[in-house]
Amino acid sequence: KVHASGRLKFSWKITNYSTSSSSYVSYLYFYVDGTQVAVLNSSNSSHSEWSEMIYDITLSGTHEIRWRFDKNLSGSTSVSYRAYVYGVVWE
Repeated sequence: KVHASGRLKFSWKITNYSTSSSSYVSYLYFYVDGTQVAVLNSSNSSHSEWSEMIYDITLSGTHEIRWRFDKNLSGSTSVSYRAYVYGVVWE
């Protein structure tokens, strides 16, 4: 939880390590106060680089911040999925 209005910054990355040539997309959902405000997916992130997200909260009060990771398995067991959130900063 964060308090008051401000800016939330974090880095994120999704990795899909596959032993096949198939294409898989996984999703990292970002929520503020139970409302989905961003959908980050593995096509926006590479295996070796982090992406940065900046989100401004303009309302006062206490706010709940949450992430949810959804793996697109598509029946495959040859894919290893990971989602990372790092360096969360509230300003």
